[in-house]
Amino acid sequence: MTTLRCCMALTATKKLAVLQADADTAFVQAPIDKDVLIYVDQPPGHSDGTNRKMLLIKALYGLKQAALAWFEHCRKIVVGLGFRPSDYDPCLYLRQHGEELEMVATYVDDFLVFARTTVKANSILDELETKMKLKRQGEMSFFLGIKIEYDQNDGKITLTQEAHARKILARFGMTTCHGYTTPEVDDREDLWHDSSQPSTDQETYRSMVGSLMYLMTCTRPDISHAVQRLSRHLHDPRVPHAIGAKRVLRYVKHTIGTGLIFRSPDANLVGYCDASWATRPDRRSTTGFACFVGGGIVSWKSARQRVVALSTCGAEYVALAELAKEVVWLRGLLEDMNMKQEQATLTWCDNKAAISTAENVGVASRSKHIQANVLDLRHVGTADQLADVLTKVSTRAAIDKFKTVAMHPENKNGMKQLDEISQSEDDSYQVKSQTAPSLRSTSRTNTGEC
Repeated sequence: MTTLRCCMALTATKKLAVLQADADTAFVQAPIDKDVLIYVDQPPGHSDGTNRKMLLIKALYGLKQAALAWFEHCRKIVVGLGFRPSDYDPCLYLRQHGEELEMVATYVDDFLVFARTTVKANSILDELETKMKLKRQGEMSFFLGIKIEYDQNDGKITLTQEAHARKILARFGMTTCHGYTTPEVDDREDLWHDSSQPSTDQETYRSMVGSLMYLMTCTRPDISHAVQRLSRHLHDPRVPHAIGAKRVLRYVKHTIGTGLIFRSPDANLVGYCDASWATRPDRRSTTGFACFVGGGIVSWKSARQRVVALSTCGAEYVALAELAKEVVWLRGLLEDMNMKQEQATLTWCDNKAAISTAENVGVASRSKHIQANVLDLRHVGTADQLADVLTKVSTRAAIDKFKTVAMHPENKNGMKQLDEISQSEDDSYQVKSQTAPSLRSTSRTNTGEC
């Protein structure tokens, strides 16, 4: 999904034409490896009256090799048309046509084609149709359950999941529930695991949290902390956890039309990171970060840390390391998409001790693998730390500010609000720390998603 959002940021910046298509019965178009012999019974109505078996030459739905066979078949076709797979996402294909970049983004059997003009995008689909069966779906409008509204003249893209949210509410009988303005209540102890609390239905709870996870992953970073907190109890949910999940659903009901907006003439990458120290009974801290391209949020994370930090500085430094890994990956992806970041990535952290630690990295033998000239680290006040809502239970004011600045930049230059944050800081402590983990040693694990 991060790649998809980066594509949206590029589309808004360059005002590209985007067309959508779907492969017709995709899996059965893919040939089976000749070295693997798979025999099946003759299908009903097509038997020759004998007990002879049939040798498969194409994949079938339900076959364990089918998904991989289709991926390799699709890859061979697209590469054969002169595209190359991105080094950072194998489901994104790129082709340089003169000075213009053309892209094909795939998600299983769904395609998005990006080009300078609609005529050129249709030409790419014509090329694909010579090799596979496609159903053309016109301009992008609904992709993977995400409604996409694109004003090409204005360079504005809006991503929302109102239909999916309504399905979730209907599924759990909450279509007429009272909405809430925040996804979480105060950090109550009964939301941690307590075996003395009564159990709740595990299947229902898992379905509820899983449905919320998809919203969070695609277009709703504002519920990230609440969802990751609830997901810790999937193995043994209790009644307070079910109440907490319904609280998030009530918030979704109240903000059902909320989504992401991309609208910017530039493609600068900016990062925010924060951590809440030792907020759990096991003393493990929570990491939160958010990455923006041209003012639109493309990547975010809210997760508990794997190590026990001994101080706020330690927790913030661990969060900074997680952000650095994501920034290295994003810089590579953006460079693939002709949005190379010429300068170190501006990164905001609200802990001066962590910034100072990062400033001095590379001196000790254990930190010599750290690569320089990737981050431009600066201090930001807690009040303007956008990643703060990803680390703790937040107030309505904090949630509303995050949605306004991170998810709904209303001006054409989506970086304006972020620039105002920069201007409000004390220039005497805008440290130019330029450190990040090496791409080779800490590159982000590729999920194969687009």
